[in-house]
Amino acid sequence: MHVSWDGCDAIRNKLREGGPVLAPETGLYCDNNACVKNYSLLLPLCIAMQQQDRKLPSVYDLRHEETILLRMNKRIGPEIQETVSMDSFHIRKLMSHIKAKVRRKAGQLPVVTKRDQLGVKRKRKSKGKGGGKGGGKSAKVTCDEAEAESKIPDDEAPEVEEGITRTKGKKKGKNMKKKGGKKGLKRKPSVMVSPSKRKRRMMKMWPVPEESTTGAFEYESEREAAPKRKAGPKAKAKAKAKAKATAKATAKAKAKAKATASPKAKSKAKAKAKAKSGPRARRAMELDDDEYARISVDDAVVKYLSMDTVEQLHTAMVEFAEKFSGEEQSHSLKLRMKAELAQSDACSLTHYWTRCSTGVLLKESKKELVNLSVAGGPKHAAWTAKMAMTMKAGELVSIVVDGLIADSITNQWIVTKSVEADSFITVIKEQLLEALRTLSRAE
Repeated sequence: MHVSWDGCDAIRNKLREGGPVLAPETGLYCDNNACVKNYSLLLPLCIAMQQQDRKLPSVYDLRHEETILLRMNKRIGPEIQETVSMDSFHIRKLMSHIKAKVRRKAGQLPVVTKRDQLGVKRKRKSKGKGGGKGGGKSAKVTCDEAEAESKIPDDEAPEVEEGITRTKGKKKGKNMKKKGGKKGLKRKPSVMVSPSKRKRRMMKMWPVPEESTTGAFEYESEREAAPKRKAGPKAKAKAKAKAKATAKATAKAKAKAKATASPKAKSKAKAKAKAKSGPRARRAMELDDDEYARISVDDAVVKYLSMDTVEQLHTAMVEFAEKFSGEEQSHSLKLRMKAELAQSDACSLTHYWTRCSTGVLLKESKKELVNLSVAGGPKHAAWTAKMAMTMKAGELVSIVVDGLIADSITNQWIVTKSVEADSFITVIKEQLLEALRTLSRAE
C-alpha cells in the first residue's frame, strides 16, 4: 500500500513539501467532502478492499504502511509518530463511511416519483403546443401514437369510467347518461391516459420482479403441474421386490469385501499414520526491505555493540558460556548468570529454564519482540552452555533496540515491525546456532 501511495504525485509532492498525509482542511470530519479531499489516499485502499470482500484494514496495518511511506520521504521523528497514530484511526473511519454508503445504495431499484410523472405529462402536452408556449390548440393524436396506445388492453386504460369521458382540450368531461329508447350515444373522441398512469396501473396488476432493474415486464403464465397418477397394485409389488433384491446384493458385496481384505494393509496404514514427521524447517526471514532500512546490521553492530564484524557476536556468546562451563543447574547458578547481563531501558528478558530459551519483552507495549531458542542446534550440548548463549543473545538484542529507540529510528510501539530490528534479530539467530556448533566441536 505504501508503494501505491508513493506512486501518486499529489501525495509525494505534499509530503516532500512538509505537508501532512491527510488534507488539513477536513479536520476530524467523516463525510463525503472529507472523502473527496483525500481521494488519492483512499482510492488504493478501496481497490484493495474490493479484492478482500470489502474487509476494512486494521489500524495497526494502516499505521505501519503510513510509517514506511513517511520514512521513504525522509519524514521521521517523535511528532511524526503521533501524527501517524491519529491518521490511522481517521483513515479507517473514512473507509467505514464509504463502505456503509456503498452498502446502502446496493440493490436499490429506481423509484418513479410524483415529480417524474408530472414531467412526463408536461413533455407530452408541450409536443402539441407550438414550441412549448401556452394558449395554443391541442395537437391531434398521430397514427403512430394511436397504434402504440392501442396495444394496451382496454381493462387497464379504459376510456370511460363510471359514465365520465376524458376529452381533449381544457374542458372537463361531462357525465353522459344513457337515455332509454335512443341508440348510438354520440361522444367526443377521447384521449388515452398518460404513460405514467398506464405504467402505474400495470405495476399494480403485475408487480416488477426483484431481480429486474431495466424496467422490462415479462408476463408469463405458469403452467400447472398435472396431478400424479396413483400407482397400481402391480407396480407396488414390483417396487418392493426390487428393493429386497438390492438390499441382499449390497449385504453380499460387503461380506465379500471384508473377507478378501488383507490385514497387512491395515497394519501398514496404522504405521504410516503413527509415524511422526521431522522438525519443520523454519521460514527464513526476507531481507528484501534492507533498502528501506535507515541503518544496516553491520553499522548497528559497530555503533551499538562496539564490535568490528558480525562474526564477533557468536564469539561473545561462546565466551559468556565458557564462564559457567562444567557447572550443574542450580538456583545460585541462575542468579549469577542473570547478574552478568546488562540492564536494558526499553526491554526486559524472560528466561525459560526448562526449554533453554530467552524472550525479549518490550516494557511499555508489553509485547514479546523475539524468543531466542536453541531449536535447530546440536542436541548433545550441555544445558548450561545452551542457556547461557540464549541469555547473551537476548542481551545483545535489547542493547541494539535501546540504540534504535535512542536515535529515533523506531519506538516502543512499532519496533515489532521495524526493518532494522528484524534484520538484526535474523543475524543474531544465525550467530546463536553457529556458536552452539562451535562449542560442541570444542567439547
